[in-house]
Amino acid sequence: MGLCGSSPDIEVEAPDVDMGYAMRNAKDSYYYVTQQAKVEKNKMKYPFTLHEMNDPEKTKITDVPAEEVKWVDATCEYLAALDDWTIKRVQDNVWRSVMRPTIEPNVDNAVNGAAENVEGFSSLPYFIQSKAKRAARDKAIETSRKKSGFDKRIQDKMLSIALNNMIKAGATINPEFKPPKEEEEGKEEEKKSEAMKDKN
Repeated sequence: MGLCGSSPDIEVEAPDVDMGYAMRNAKDSYYYVTQQAKVEKNKMKYPFTLHEMNDPEKTKITDVPAEEVKWVDATCEYLAALDDWTIKRVQDNVWRSVMRPTIEPNVDNAVNGAAENVEGFSSLPYFIQSKAKRAARDKAIETSRKKSGFDKRIQDKMLSIALNNMIKAGATINPEFKPPKEEEEGKEEEKKSEAMKDKN
C-alpha cells in the first residue's frame, strides 16, 4: 500500500456477512412486496397460471382461477418479489438498515489501522484522508455484499414468504414444483460456532 500522487491507496479485507441475521430481519422489509402486490393484482387477468419466476417456460406453481380465491394476494406478492424496482428496494433497505450497521464498525477499524501503514498518510489534508477512508470502507462493504450473494438470497427469502403465504391461504401447489431450499435462519452462526469448537 502507498500513495499514488496525492491519492491514498487503502486496502482492507471485505468482512463476512451474517446471512442468518439478515434473514431473521428481512421479514420487516416484506412491506414493500405487499405494496407492489396491489399493483400486480390490478394487472392480473383471470384465470391466471403462476409459473416459477413467472416464466411460462418453467414449472407451474399454481392456478388462480378467479379474483375471489383466497391465495390471490399471496400470488401477487410472489409476482411483486420478482419486480426489479420492488426487490431492489427490499434488498437495499435490508442492507442499509440491518447489515451495514453490523459490519461498518469493524470495517472502519480495519480502515483506520490500514491507513496508519500508508506512508505519508498522516501528513495529508484531513479532507483527503476522510475521502480515502470512505472510499476504502465503501469498497470493502460493497465487496461483502457481492461476495455473499446477498441480493439473490434476499429475493429468494421474499419469494419463499410469498409461497408460504399461498400455501397457508389454500393454494394447491404443483407437486412437480421444487422451490429452492429455504435458508435456515441462524444456521451460519451455528456452523461458525462448531468450527471454532473443532479448532479448540
